[in-house]
Amino acid sequence: MADERPIVYLEAGRPVYRASASGYCRRMLGAARLGYVPKPDSEYLLLAAREGQRHEEWIVEDLVREGWQVFQRQKEIEVDLGALVVRGHVDGVAARGKRELYVLEIKTMSRWMFGQLRREGISYKHRCQMAVYSRALGLPALYVVKCRDTGETERYVVNDLDFREVEERLLEVELAALKDRLPKPDDDLCFGGRCQYDFLCPRGVL
Repeated sequence: MADERPIVYLEAGRPVYRASASGYCRRMLGAARLGYVPKPDSEYLLLAAREGQRHEEWIVEDLVREGWQVFQRQKEIEVDLGALVVRGHVDGVAARGKRELYVLEIKTMSRWMFGQLRREGISYKHRCQMAVYSRALGLPALYVVKCRDTGETERYVVNDLDFREVEERLLEVELAALKDRLPKPDDDLCFGGRCQYDFLCPRGVL
């Protein structure tokens, strides 16, 4: 069953930030932290999420056929930063032979996003997410991406993840929340109309 909680929520009075959202716009994170009610996801995004789950299973099957072992599927991980907790679930741990051991991160994308990945490299938000997982498990990441439109895939071994930047940005959001303030938006990370909190960024604010 899907977890319907927002990208930041309180658990026993303590803020929990989702690892998958750790690289999102800081205003978006701050809005969730302060309890603003998000807009519902569009039908398109909900459908894409369902398709992504199915593609994930197929990708794991392909890896296993190639000789990989994939275990600890959906293992919950947690990084305690004192003032807050970052929590998430890894797609798995992938191992092959004695020297290859990675935290596995699987994504599916539209043709446009897949082309952007090839042109510009791994997105900031996905690097942040993998940095959390890498910190929690002490492993580099194997990033596997599939284009939903064409079936093409790309694989990247990511071993240069910097968790310190993730820690700094989340603590900045938390400090703003303790002052009952929204952080400034990150223009380069804006989701535009897909943002569930875009009503907090009217024209002229960004």
